[in-house]
Amino acid sequence: MKNRDLTSNDVDFLSLGFKARYIIPAYEVGHAVIIKNEKDEKEFLQYAIPQGISKDVPKLIQLKNIKEVKHNKITGYRTESLDGHPMYAMRFIHGRFDNRFFTIAFFTPKKTNDFWRSTYSPVLFKIPDEKNEVGDEDQAEIYEARYKGSDWVTIDPQLMKQRENQNRDPNPWYVMGESACDVYNDFAWDRRRELSAYMSEVFATAISANLTGTFSSQLRPEWVHAIPFIFAPKEMDPQVTSNLGAAPKWVTVEMMVLSHVVRWFANNCSGSTQKIKSRFKMLFDTEIIEEIHYQVSIEDQGHTIELSQIINPFLRWPEARFRQATDLTQAVAVVHAMLNGKSPILTQRLHVNPISNEASFFGSAEKRSPKRKNDQVEEAEQPEQKHARINPM
Repeated sequence: MKNRDLTSNDVDFLSLGFKARYIIPAYEVGHAVIIKNEKDEKEFLQYAIPQGISKDVPKLIQLKNIKEVKHNKITGYRTESLDGHPMYAMRFIHGRFDNRFFTIAFFTPKKTNDFWRSTYSPVLFKIPDEKNEVGDEDQAEIYEARYKGSDWVTIDPQLMKQRENQNRDPNPWYVMGESACDVYNDFAWDRRRELSAYMSEVFATAISANLTGTFSSQLRPEWVHAIPFIFAPKEMDPQVTSNLGAAPKWVTVEMMVLSHVVRWFANNCSGSTQKIKSRFKMLFDTEIIEEIHYQVSIEDQGHTIELSQIINPFLRWPEARFRQATDLTQAVAVVHAMLNGKSPILTQRLHVNPISNEASFFGSAEKRSPKRKNDQVEEAEQPEQKHARINPM
């Protein structure tokens, strides 16, 4: 691999260069790679990452005493900083290094009680049907599954650099004929008698989300590219209906983490090969995305790392999983270390603890708080209010 070591300047760029799309980061962060050893035991690995130079970059810290906790079929991780204060992982990236599967867990001191319900699968309609039958009582419509996206696409670093400086014309609003928010609003209005209470709240929250709030704007629908604009092959026009779908902004950011990992390697590691694969499952005959499968691949000297995501845009409480820019920084550092055969600075066998309630995860002294003082969380609690508006006007 013709590359260089990750530097403090890289940490600054990755942590700050795209921060407008992410939520405000914690003041200190850490990571763990969870992987099975030769004895089929789960281990916790941590790799060295240089500190950033800018005072705006969070401190990247070492961790100890990691524990895996399971509750209602959901897995979370709790650990401690070297000085003993608790850290929690509620954001993850899953991957495979050659034939070994692993998970990167991102830790922050911030906790949220929404984590355990942030992965609940949605019930779309009041009476769901295995054949996707929907409609009024007297008439049912059956839709075949629709998909958008592409199989593996190899990234051309030179073309990528050219596209970085190109105007993204025509605008997706023009291509699709309306805004993504209007598409959400029209569907919610047309299906208002059929949507489950869960989905009614999901759509109402998305439609009324404040565009100007750093936190609340993550819930606002926008047009998402299946194949990102800068990665599109020369023969492909990325600004077409077959490459666009409507989903909340946080979904774009979720995909963006993996996209920027391969983008960094395309710019800095000339001996490696980067690929992406993306598929949108569309919601019936609409332009709304129901599910996303997104994968990236980095190959070098006979070794391959794949990172993958399965994204559900209809999570009712996705706030616990909103990305911080340091997730990107640490993901790049981990992939760089693994491909270059660097040894972790810490290896620890993982302890698995079943838990019975949230307090067991967050600590018995850490009680639920109806109001968190920072601006981000106050915005997050606004969706709990009742929304009177869903209409096509």
